[in-house]
Amino acid sequence: MAMVNAIGPMAVIPDFGANHGLVVGPKITEWCSLPKETLSAKVSIDGISVGEATTSAIGDDPMQAMRFLLELCRERDITLHTGSLISTGAVTGVHDVNVSSTARIDFGSFGSFEVGFEALSPVV
Repeated sequence: MAMVNAIGPMAVIPDFGANHGLVVGPKITEWCSLPKETLSAKVSIDGISVGEATTSAIGDDPMQAMRFLLELCRERDITLHTGSLISTGAVTGVHDVNVSSTARIDFGSFGSFEVGFEALSPVV
């Protein structure tokens, strides 16, 4: 959904599955006992900073989003199987990119990665 940011914040609330992938990094042991400021994320697109936050932005308890998801799945009779990957949000926001953009996501001492965006080739 290319226009999600133009529609506004209400567009990202429904669980319509706008994401088409999930990047999984290394396990952070004992993350619950770390100070919230320790778990940070910074996003830049084409070298320009577009978002920065820590888990403090989530509120008093980062597990609230997980509890909400589990309750919602129970209400909808959705089974989460062992090994399911769950994304509970984007603490830095939802950011626009263009074809040929490169995004860098930096988690401080926990690592970083880059993602390049390119046009899809037509399926023949």
